[in-house]
Amino acid sequence: MRAEPRRYTFPPLERRGVLLGLQAGQLATLAAGCLLAVGIVRRGSSTAGLVLAGAVVVASAGAACWPVAGRPPVEWLPLLGTWVLRRRHGPHLAAEPLAGRLVAGAPAGRLVAGAPAGRLASSAHGGPARGRSFARGIELVAAPEPPGTEALGAIRDRLDGSWGAVIRVDGRSFALLDGADKERRLAAWGSLLAAVARPGSPAHRLQWVERSLPGNSDDLMRYLHDAGVVDPGGAADPGGAAAARRSYEALITGAGPATERHECFLVLSVQPRRALRSARTFGRGDAAACELLRREVRLLVGQLRSAELPVARPLSLGELQRSMGAGTDARFSSGTGSSQRQDSSSRSGGRGSLCTPWPLAADEAWSALRADGGWHATYWVAEWPRLDVGPDFLTPLVASGGSRRVSLVMAPVDPQRAAREAGSARTADLADEELRRRSGFVPSARREREAAGVVRRESELADGHAEYRFSGYVTVSADHRAELDQRCAEIEQAAQQAHLELRRLWGRQQEAYTWTLPLGRGLA
Repeated sequence: MRAEPRRYTFPPLERRGVLLGLQAGQLATLAAGCLLAVGIVRRGSSTAGLVLAGAVVVASAGAACWPVAGRPPVEWLPLLGTWVLRRRHGPHLAAEPLAGRLVAGAPAGRLVAGAPAGRLASSAHGGPARGRSFARGIELVAAPEPPGTEALGAIRDRLDGSWGAVIRVDGRSFALLDGADKERRLAAWGSLLAAVARPGSPAHRLQWVERSLPGNSDDLMRYLHDAGVVDPGGAADPGGAAAARRSYEALITGAGPATERHECFLVLSVQPRRALRSARTFGRGDAAACELLRREVRLLVGQLRSAELPVARPLSLGELQRSMGAGTDARFSSGTGSSQRQDSSSRSGGRGSLCTPWPLAADEAWSALRADGGWHATYWVAEWPRLDVGPDFLTPLVASGGSRRVSLVMAPVDPQRAAREAGSARTADLADEELRRRSGFVPSARREREAAGVVRRESELADGHAEYRFSGYVTVSADHRAELDQRCAEIEQAAQQAHLELRRLWGRQQEAYTWTLPLGRGLA
């Protein structure tokens, strides 16, 4: 008798507050409204005063509790204020496009001649006049090459002191596998996650990025050529291979604009200060951090191969730069601008003399980002499936057409800390439930699901499973704003088919855009 296929479920997003599920800002707004209402009543007990006091209480309650696009107005105010301040500085503009080299500490976009090769920096400062950086604190560096090793492009994040590397993973038709093979692959992926989160591991972030880019007929022609089909002008053709090749060439010529190519990257970032044993082994400094990163990448590549995932070597500095640049310009993503940027890189001379991977011009709107020649909108996966789903539940999202990127950022949690947080969460749930019962609130099904998720989480930790904090993001790209709106509607529909709830990151589009680049960012 065939066993039932395994199903997966996710608990609801925990919205834990200070009191009765309310955050500190909400409580402060309610308290301020009540104090103001009491002051109004004490100044005069007339009918107008009572009406005004009641209006103040209702307004404060609405500002604290009435949801607007998924959050109360009091939580929108800080976001709106920071966005307005950024808009006052105007768009981000590079000073001198595609010339010279970038160095750490120089203003972003200011290209300094004679800088050391092998380093591309986006400094913590900003553009030439107003000073804003597209990827603040990020440096792309060429790691030192020990004898007998291949070149490694590293991502240095000065904000959290981490070093990262990017590995290209060649995916296969997972959706076409049978249930047993899917479960076996997922079990291997779970073993990989457990190995990365081992006690004492220096792993800081683990991120996978799956992106879809418009293809062209050249890629299909190259694939046909690499397949080794007999050339029509060749020797005898008893099997009709030449006719088949001509037929395929005619089909490819007409299907070129509608084709797409999918790429998947896995980002591993480490924090040298988290590895005490490794610090004694490798020493300190940038060279020691790069050597620690090489070791962790080597272990990760071995785990990927054990999981039957074909991987290439980690990206070099040039490949890393191009992987970033392929996401910032919709024309570059579609292949029309790639030759121009690569030619600029090759003419500047040297392995490290590459053009900047960040946009030369960027303007952030409230709901979208315009970077170079493309428009982009980024979403946050606010809710994961709460129904039982299969292992390929993300297929409607990753199979959607057009230019888009799906990113999942994960951070391993120390086992002791995870057990402590799970115990605290369960205690807080019990205390909150008792307070609600005494206050006469009716228990909701969502809160019961949240409490059940905490209990299951504590049980899994007791069984020895590793815990990760994670967050997912989706970026949609288009050449024009009208096309972007159409693509956003399509991606929202695809997310609904995958039982995901997407929430647009209003007012944070420039920052959120970097969370779907292979940088290991997107978690606090």
